[in-house]
Amino acid sequence: MLDDLVFIYLGIISFFLSFIIAIIASDKGRSGFLWFIISVFLSPLFTMLLLLLVGETREKRKEIIFEEEEFRMEYSSINKKQEVIKPLNPNGKTLNDLYSNSK
Repeated sequence: MLDDLVFIYLGIISFFLSFIIAIIASDKGRSGFLWFIISVFLSPLFTMLLLLLVGETREKRKEIIFEEEEFRMEYSSINKKQEVIKPLNPNGKTLNDLYSNSK
């Protein structure tokens, strides 16, 4: 009876770990279902090591690089807008302050 319970718990834990591996695989651009099946038939720990060794797909890497470049472009345009607002002289007055005081 106790042996059966241990196998049931190990099966549940193995199924849960296989599900987590499937989620990680899909995040890396791999087929989650395929990695789930591999993990069920092999050990989930072995499959996790294999997944970490294989890494991301080329398409996923390109997607990440593209998103990072978009972020950099957006961030650099924000910095350029802030440079225009920065004070022009050391006493802290902007161009608008100087213009409004001259009237």
